Amino acid sequence: MVLLVAAVFLQWYAATPAGNAVAGGAARSDDNLPRITSRDNEANLAIEEAVPTVTEPVEDGVLGEAEPPAPRAALPSDFGEQLAAIDADAREAAAAVGVSGWNDDAFHVALERLQNDAGFRLALQNEFLDETDPSRLLALSQLLGDAAMPELTAVAESMLHTGNPAARAGAIDLLRRQQAIDPRVRDIALDLMSATSDSDELVAAMNILAAPAAASVEQQQAIINQVSVLTSNPSPKVRRQSYAILGRWVEDDGAAELFAAGLRDEDPEVSRSVAYALVDYPYDNPALKAELWSIVENPDSEREAVSSALLAYESMPLDAVEREQAEAARRALNQR
Repeated sequence: MVLLVAAVFLQWYAATPAGNAVAGGAARSDDNLPRITSRDNEANLAIEEAVPTVTEPVEDGVLGEAEPPAPRAALPSDFGEQLAAIDADAREAAAAVGVSGWNDDAFHVALERLQNDAGFRLALQNEFLDETDPSRLLALSQLLGDAAMPELTAVAESMLHTGNPAARAGAIDLLRRQQAIDPRVRDIALDLMSATSDSDELVAAMNILAAPAAASVEQQQAIINQVSVLTSNPSPKVRRQSYAILGRWVEDDGAAELFAAGLRDEDPEVSRSVAYALVDYPYDNPALKAELWSIVENPDSEREAVSSALLAYESMPLDAVEREQAEAARRALNQR
């Protein structure tokens, strides 16, 4: 389990596992654009349906039409004047980001210039604000996000007030990348979850929390409290997401009862999500182990359910007898 972070403004726009680029790790619509995703790999945000080895990927969501909460960051009042002073070279370089010919080498050259050239940085922010193409927005958000500059939070947040779903999606992606360096982003995520009851919007807001980072005790507890409430949401996908997020942020055994209830959820995919969230659970909790083991030894359990429950069970502190039982169950599972 890791310490908490993350948060972002409005929710994420529609995408499918095989469809357009949205969250870090999702497929892109333009194969010519490289995936430069150093942070994405750390965040484990792949949307593809693959059997996870440690934690289950969190889900994707869609942006709604609701007006976002009051902004927590703002562009400088003289932003327009600063843009007017940008030289032509910086404008041309920014316009080349994420278009034909964009590759890994170009990314690293642009990243270095972004960190050292204020004019290029402003031009790139302007490109991001004006762009509506989902593929290029992702390329821009990846580059801006890797720069790790808190000032970019305001740029992303300002885009959430547009009526363009692709622009909002790009803003969400950049804000997600900003969460590790800007506490405001975590509060934005909390605002979003408080402002909606729509299942897709809740999933999108929680997805922002998928990459943990350091947060204050108060902020961490606020996120845990708000996500915990969603474990009883009527929507299975909201429940799945909430357990996946809790598994990444909770740092003690205090949510054990919630996890145990999730393992008994009537939706098998929710139960599976909880099991994956419990992989590497460091606390010796007999009740949780009993719930996991009941899934493993239930002859009516699907193979996938047994696999996820056994993976979590094996990762927990086990005595000699429990370890022997787990090894026998693993051999039996491998023969199914």
